[in-house]
Amino acid sequence: MNTAKLTVTIPTDKYERIEKEKKEKGLTRSALINTALDYFFGKEDESKKESIYIAGYKKKPENIKEIEAVAKAGSQTFGEF
Repeated sequence: MNTAKLTVTIPTDKYERIEKEKKEKGLTRSALINTALDYFFGKEDESKKESIYIAGYKKKPENIKEIEAVAKAGSQTFGEF
């Protein structure tokens, strides 16, 4: 994995929280920050996908016939529960 060094300035209370969390979780500072960034970027990506889905749905909402067709196909495939 390629890596890069990053120097940032953050408020002292956030730094202290990072130090506390890394100790509790048994992680290095870099590992904790990487985990936080993965979580943040994952949420951002999810939010973007949701926005795209909502825009598409608004452009072409489902109609009752499509919903009934999906329900019928599901019950034929998986049976009644």
